Parts: sequence; structure tokens; C-alpha cells
Amino acid sequence: MINQLRDALRSFIGVEKLCAVSIVVPLEEGFSNQKKNFISIKDALKEARDEVARYPIDRDLALKMREQFKRFEEEIDFHAGGGTFVAFIDEDDITTFQLPFTTAKKVVVDTTFEVRDLIFTLNRLTTYWVLKLSMKNTELYFGFEDKLYAETDFFMPSYDNAFTTRRKEYGSLYRWRIGGYDQEKKEVETRKLYFKRIAEQVEEILEQTPHTPLFVMGTEKNLGYFRNTTNLGKQVASEIKGNYEFLTVGQVGKLVWPYVQEWVEKRRAQFLKEELEEAFKNKRIATGTQDVWKAAVEQRIFILGVERKFIQPAAVSNANPYELMLGTQAPDGFTPHKDLVDDIIETVLQKKDSEVVFVNPSDLEDHGRIVAITHW
Repeated sequence: MINQLRDALRSFIGVEKLCAVSIVVPLEEGFSNQKKNFISIKDALKEARDEVARYPIDRDLALKMREQFKRFEEEIDFHAGGGTFVAFIDEDDITTFQLPFTTAKKVVVDTTFEVRDLIFTLNRLTTYWVLKLSMKNTELYFGFEDKLYAETDFFMPSYDNAFTTRRKEYGSLYRWRIGGYDQEKKEVETRKLYFKRIAEQVEEILEQTPHTPLFVMGTEKNLGYFRNTTNLGKQVASEIKGNYEFLTVGQVGKLVWPYVQEWVEKRRAQFLKEELEEAFKNKRIATGTQDVWKAAVEQRIFILGVERKFIQPAAVSNANPYELMLGTQAPDGFTPHKDLVDDIIETVLQKKDSEVVFVNPSDLEDHGRIVAITHW
């Protein structure tokens, strides 16, 4: 989910249009606020219409944009509430997102879309997976901060349905495959097969996010079955014991969030106290914006450490990507970067074997507020 969303937003970076409209509307949570959210989107649309009417475009383009606004108004589609609704509208296309975080309202008409700030926020969210084990309804969620969202690519039938499916698959060999006539052994073997199928599905989905922690919840027995069938051992951040079969996604999120916060603090301490020390000892380290940018250009970064609130505007030479000028000035021959730190984060996140660890302000004060543990 996170990679797909980031890639979808990233595809709008640098896209130039004669008239690019960006509508960003924070939504209130809860089904009861659906009407209120719909009105907020309509109000933003009216504001966009007014902005385009004042924008210097020719008559034909203005007519096309009016048609696009009308189409958008007729086809507005968003979930009941929560997060942020985003629409990118131009003379040819309409693309909408419902992002899993809240950001400020914006209505912008320009030749490019307002996407950088959205990616900036997304890149700094705490992300994680949650697997709720159950014999009736096993579910996989993706977490952004304290909010969870169901992973739509994951589906696991109930234990009873899986049992029937297995029996059909094995046919006449089924009884022999799961323990013959021994009822107790048959039950154990069937459960092993059930949790093995869960593990296989989860492993396939998590393959693209190997550094994103997984929190597994369920009864002690179910956790044991899953533990013995999965290859995700190191990625499992915590096992949360209990029968959570009938909890809603909101209840699961509230329950798991303290465990996530505890893991974030442990990961921060491990990075600062163990991994950095080892990297300095082995001379596989880059510190400060200049050196870390060089490591990013050379794709040498294994783990990137960044203070959460660190932002660094800079300009990069068009002729030599290693040549930087820190600050907001961009002389001829240089491309300005609103935040070079975010560009470095983007470079690291595009490689699935690399990781970004966010630390507290002042944690890296002696190292230029940003460091990279490098492959070489």
C-alpha cells in the first residue's frame, strides 16, 4: 500500500500542464461527517473554478476546464471520512486520492501540481503492518501513525472454509495427508496448513517492505502456529497476545499504537547507540547534507538517519550532481530543491533494501542533523 501510494503521487512530480489544478481538502472522521466533507470538497471546487476564471488561459482551454469541473462534480467519490482528499485536474485528466493523513487545505492553479508537500508528509509518517490472526476472520492492516487501513490484496477464508478447500485439493489422499484417523493429529495438521497459507500470503505482500515492522495479534496458540510457519521472524516487531477476533479496525488501531510507539523508540535507540557506532568504526558513514547527498547520488545508502524536523533547501548543479549550494538561492545552471532532505529520503525509499530511521531533533546535532550508513 505505502509503495503504491508513494509511486502514484511521485508520478505527478515534474508533470507540466497548461492549467494544473490541485485541490487538497482535509476530511473529518466518521460516517456522520460524510455530508459535511462533501460540502467541503464542493466549496474547494468552487474556489478552484474562481481561480481558473482569473488564470491567464485562452478561451478553448477555459471551456475544457469547465467541462472537467462539471465532470468532477458529478463523479466525486471518497470514503466516509478521515484523512485528506486530493484531486489533480487538468484539461485531459482527473485523478483523485484519499490520503491516510491530515494536511492543510489548499486550492492551487498553476502549470504543475502541488504534490511535493504531500510526499514530504507521507515520507515522514510512522508506517507498520498489523496482522490480526483469527480462525474466523484473519486480517492484514497497514498503519500510518495511529490509523489503520485494511490491505485489500490480502484475503484469507475462515478456518472452516480453508478446511473444506484443503479436503477438495487433496481428494482421496486428504485423510492420509493430515494424520489418518487420529482426530487430534488431524486437527493439529489442518491448523498448520491453515496458518502456513496465511504466512505465505503475508510474506508475499510484505516482500516489498522488508524494513517495515509487523505486529501480530492473536491467541497464544494461534501466534505459535504462525510463528512456526513464517519466514518473517526478524520483521515481526511484537506479538500481542489475546483474543481480538471481534475488534473493529479502529479498536485494533488504538490497541496496537502504544506497541508501535515503543518499537519506534527502541529502533531509534538501536540506531543511535549501536549501528552508528559500528558504522563509524568500519568507516561506512556519511554525515551532513553534502556528504549524505553524495552517497545518495551514488546509491550507497544502507540506512539513512534524519532528525524529524530537519529541512534543508539547496540548489544542485545541472552539470555536476555532486555540486551543491545550500540555501534558497539558485544561480544560473543550478536547479532549486525546496527540501534536499526529502529528495534524499525519496532516493533511499526507492530501494527496498534501504531504510530510513527518524530520530528526535538534536539527536544528530553533532553530525549535521542527517547521517547515512553506507554499503561501502
